[in-house]
Amino acid sequence: MNNKLFPVTPEQRKELEEARIEWRKKTAKLRESIRRSERITAKDLAIVINARADDSFWSPTQRPKRKSQKKRK
Repeated sequence: MNNKLFPVTPEQRKELEEARIEWRKKTAKLRESIRRSERITAKDLAIVINARADDSFWSPTQRPKRKSQKKRK
């Protein structure tokens, strides 16, 4: 592929590819730790589902009032 905006010789392309591979190897652990931290676990999902189920269980007229919703005298 010949790119006229950024011409690269085959030797330069090989150097860039080697640098890219080296960079990916060096950052692999960091990328994996980021992926791991962004995963939603089954426990997290269960907490959300249970919280939604608790909220939808009560109809608006039957839902117990929270402290902020109580009438002040």
